[in-house]
Formats: sequence, C-alpha cells, structure tokens
Amino acid sequence: MNNGDVQLNTHDPPRTAGKRIRVEVQALRAVALILILVYHVDSRLMPGGYVWLDVFFVISGFLITPPIAASLQSSRGFSLTNFYMRRVRRLLPAALTVLCVVGLVTLTCLPVTMWNPIGRQIIASVCYVQNWLLAFSSLNYLAGAAASSPLEHFWSLAVEEQFYLVWPILLVLAAWWGKRIGQVQRSLVISIATVVLVSFAYSAVTTSLNPTWAYYITPTRMWELGLGGLLGMTVPELSKVPDGARIALSWAGYAGMFVSAWLFSAATMFPGYVAALPALSAALVIAAGDVPGRFSNSRLAHLRPIQFIGDISYSIYLWHWPFVVITPIVLFGPGSTLPAIYRPLPVIASIFVAWLSKKWIEDPFRRQKSAGSTMPLAGIRTRTVLATSAALAIVALALGSAIYVISEIKINKAEAELSAFVHGPQQCVGAAGLAQDCVGRSPTGIHPDPIIAAQDIVDDGCLQEYQQTSVIQCEYGVSDGIRKTVAVVGDSHAQQWLPAIRRLAEEQGWQVTTYVKGACPYADGIGFATCRAFNANVKAILDRNPPDIVFTSARSALGYGSDATKSEAVAGFVSAWHDLIDHGSRVIAIADTPAPYNAGIFDPSSAVATGDLFTYSLASGASSGDAIPEAARSTGATLVDMTAGICVAGQCPSVIGGVLVYGDSNHLTATYSRTLAAMLGRAIDHATA
Repeated sequence: MNNGDVQLNTHDPPRTAGKRIRVEVQALRAVALILILVYHVDSRLMPGGYVWLDVFFVISGFLITPPIAASLQSSRGFSLTNFYMRRVRRLLPAALTVLCVVGLVTLTCLPVTMWNPIGRQIIASVCYVQNWLLAFSSLNYLAGAAASSPLEHFWSLAVEEQFYLVWPILLVLAAWWGKRIGQVQRSLVISIATVVLVSFAYSAVTTSLNPTWAYYITPTRMWELGLGGLLGMTVPELSKVPDGARIALSWAGYAGMFVSAWLFSAATMFPGYVAALPALSAALVIAAGDVPGRFSNSRLAHLRPIQFIGDISYSIYLWHWPFVVITPIVLFGPGSTLPAIYRPLPVIASIFVAWLSKKWIEDPFRRQKSAGSTMPLAGIRTRTVLATSAALAIVALALGSAIYVISEIKINKAEAELSAFVHGPQQCVGAAGLAQDCVGRSPTGIHPDPIIAAQDIVDDGCLQEYQQTSVIQCEYGVSDGIRKTVAVVGDSHAQQWLPAIRRLAEEQGWQVTTYVKGACPYADGIGFATCRAFNANVKAILDRNPPDIVFTSARSALGYGSDATKSEAVAGFVSAWHDLIDHGSRVIAIADTPAPYNAGIFDPSSAVATGDLFTYSLASGASSGDAIPEAARSTGATLVDMTAGICVAGQCPSVIGGVLVYGDSNHLTATYSRTLAAMLGRAIDHATA
C-alpha cells in the first residue's frame, strides 16, 4: 500500500527542492510488508501482525499530503484532475489485473463453496468499497475463516482510495479559508489536526461498541492517514534535533511496532485507542529520518534487499494473499494447509510475480509518455491508461458478476432442497443413520449442500462477539406450560448444540435461554478480559434467576480462548459450575467433540464439494486437553459425551445419514446437530439415572 508516487524530502529543508526516495520510509515499508507476510502465512508467529497495516496508513498520509499542500500554496495552484489521474496511474492497472486473475482462477480452480464471497468481493474491490462490504458482512479479519477469500486484503486498499477521494478536497477547502485569513499553512495544519482528533475519538468509541465494524470502516482509520499527513506538514522541525536523539527515536519507533505485533492478538479491541501505539511508532521512525551513525539502523535500512522489498511493496501486497489462499487448494485440495516445507512457496511466488507486475504494469502505467519518446515502456499516454483501466474494470466486473450469479443460483437451489429434506421423512437421517438397521438405507445426496454449509451453522444473532461484554439473551422452546427453565452458556461449541436442545425443549416443555459468546468458555479466571467480564455479567443474571438446567460446553483447543493450561481450565470450570449448582441448577456438561480441524482439515465443506467424502480417525480428530470431563467429576455435574454420534469404530465420516456433519472446521451443521437430539436425550437420561 505504498500509494504515494510523489516522494518529497520533507525532513531536510536544504534538500526539499529535489525529489528522492526516502530510505527510511522504504525500509519501513519493507519491514511492515515482511511481517504482514509472516502474519498471513501463520498468525501464531506474530498474533498482532495486522498492526503493520496501520504503519502503511501513516506512510500513505505522510507521502500524499505535503505535495498537495505545496501545490495549494504555490503560484501554479493544485489540480484535482492531475491528482486523481496520478492515483489512477499508480493504483488501478495493477489492482485490476489482480482482480481479473483471481476471477479466472476462481472459475477454473476453486471450489464452488468459495464463489459467492469472491464474486461479491471482486465487484466491491473494483468499486473500492471492499471495506464496507466486509463491515456489513461482519467478517472478522483477525479471527480468520475456514475458507478465506483471496481478496479480503483489498479492504485496506479501499480505505486508502476513499481517503484519496476526500482528502484533497478537504485540503482545498482548508487552503481557501487560509487564504481568506492570510494563513494558509496554519489553516491546513489545524484542519488536519482536527480530522485526526475527531477520527481518533470516533474510532475509540466505535471500537468499544462494535470492533468488527470499526476495524473496516474508513472514518475510524482517517486519523492514521491524517497523522501521516500532519507529520509531513511538520517533520522538518526535527532537522534541528541532535542525531543521537533521532537515532533513539527511530529505534523506539521500531520497538513500539514490534511490541504491538507481539502483544496484540485477535482478542485485542482494535483499532480503538490501542492503534495509537503502532501508528505513533511509525511516525517516530519517519520523523527521525535516515541518520547515519554507529548505533543507527541506517545501515540496515540501506541494504539493497530491504530497499527492493520496499520498492515493490504495493505489488507484493496485492499478490501475496491470493497466493497464500490459493496455493494449498491447488496443490493439496480444499481444506488443506501447506506442510511446513512448502510454506515459503506462496511468499516466494508472490515476490517474483510482484517484481514482474512492478516492471511491466506499475512502472509503465505510472509514467506519463513524453512527446516524441520512442523508448519501449517509457510511459503510457493518459487516454491509453484510462481506456486500459476501463477495460480491465469491465472484465473484472463481468467475472465477479458471473461468479456471484452462478453461485446465487446454486445457493437458492440448495436452500430449497434443504428445506424439503428437513421437512421430509426422517428415518435413517443424520445420526439416526448410524443404527444397524439403517445400513444401506440412508438418504441419497448430501444435506446441506456444501455451498450453504457455512450458513447452516447456528447464527441467529445470539452469539456475542468476543470483544463485547454485554449479554445477549435469546429464548426458544415453549412459552406456555413451562416444565423446566434451561440455560445454554459458553462459547460457540456450546451454541452448536442448540438445534438438538431446541428439539428436546419442544418435546419436554422446556423454555431455553442462551448466553453465549465467541471463544469464551463459561469458567472463572480464564479467557481474555472481555470474556471474563461477559461471564461475570452472565453469572449475575443466573444468580438472580437460577434455571433448572444449564447446558454448557467449550472448544478445548487454543487454550480455551486464551493461554490457559488444562489445570487452570479445570479450576475455572469447577468454580463457575459450583456456583450454578449451589443456586440449585443442574449442570449438564457436553464434552468437546472430535473435529476436522484437529485432524488438519480446515475446510470440510469445500473438500466434500469436490467429491472428497473424507473420513478422519478419532485419534487425530479428538480434542486435546479437554478439561470438561475432569471438571464434571469434580463438581458432580452431569457429563455427556456425544462422540458416538459423530464417529463409529474409531473413524469420523464427513457425511452421516445423508447429512454433512461439519459446516466448517470445528462446528456441527445445524442440520446434523438437530438429528442428535434423540441421542442427546438418551445420554442425559442415562447419565442422570
């Protein structure tokens, strides 16, 4: 996202008359890009690696603002047309080429389960509104997804393009007012500072209310781009600071960025006020400039590989994520991950392709062809740039529309088939198909169709986002003649049992209320901060109105949403469950189930869509370190193990009784969960007897 093509030396006043590449900015780009690659290849290596996008935002604001301000204060004036034309030359040809390539690869190589989001994202990316699409879709970029789209990274490019659309207009208005009062420079600085303060405050408030929304939308990011602009307007003042202090500032900036990348994670309330750490750290590095010295990082910054990566960083950013997502699918099939020995492949390939893209697409289109020039690739005329960009945009839109329309037709058909299946005969369907007398009698076909499996996971707006602490309560079951009140507490692995529990509720006269939150087990003292706060709020509600029965479960992988050990998790469950039992509730704890994720299958629906009706062993799919059984024994809670409804004779099929078992890497489809109701009821009766 190195989207400033005019790079002025705003650090050293005596040299501002010339143009040069700022070595420290190129190095900052390179380091940021390398660490984004690490984060996208394996986020466990750098859980907060996403902060390096904030570094790019600061750099972009820094590079784009001073040239505009200088033009506004010069006798020649500022041309919006020329400004936008430079943006078109710099950004569109390369970005649109990537979109066209991804569209073609989608149609020829990717499973149909991935088509719908890719089609929508191609269209949104052509229009540079990808960030708003993801915001409205509530896609959690930090948490990842079973089948990521190869275009998710275009959201940050959309933010920058929207910034480029409004920023020069804002500066033109500020300069107009400044000329009226005779203080153009001051008016520009005050206007930029106002945007920074207002946007930062808005980001902090919005992040506390809806972090996923705040992560993507442009108003919460304007302050970072504005901070770079403010820096570009004021940084020459640091020329008087001693070299030793500037060296210290540069190292402090890098330290702040690395600390952010190591300490932040998907659970961090981001961007919010915490984004100030990586953004201000980037500003320190830029403000310090390139200062030679014994203890300076200048020698590292000047290394040719670092400068090379910085120079092609925009191209690498465009190409790297498609390679990361598509390579394992092409080499090993849907749902696969690259073995460790292959993981450098997408990075190496994206760097090579990015170099070609920079040489043959970016550079020629960025240069204005001069009159009489006969040199090849010396530049391209404006009309040719516009015509080429328009043609690429039309092709990309056509590909995106075709992909989307075809997938919508398939989705509508699949939904109609699933509705008919659910309301049809239920003999030998799903878990019932495991019975001996059902051998060879299971229904034909696969339900839900893999193309809608991800939407067949319980998602009715009742699962609180893992950054939030407020409690969402949803009620199911009977409302009259209530025999028992039932609560479902825990994370999404507790919620996945809701279809089965709802069926039992209708049969047994239960009123069911859910209190569930993503990646948040119902336990004391474990989980991230907002999880502990959420559980405290749930506890207060349940203490006031104790239900007769409390169902709970939790995903045992990933340290129960934190870095908790098994013994800490056991202690947390015991403490929380004892409180429920002391208030008169019966706790029914469902042991965590085996899952494809544990067996290294990360997109089971896409695998099934390509005809791979896989089976994995119970030993490979079993959850490691499940603390629920031990906690149940310690508290007297009723323990229910539903493994027999998912695996047979040590093997776990992807499809049972004509029903797709898992909708993603670790959650049961609602359709299959519903077929487990009878087995769950028998297990409860047996355990309580």
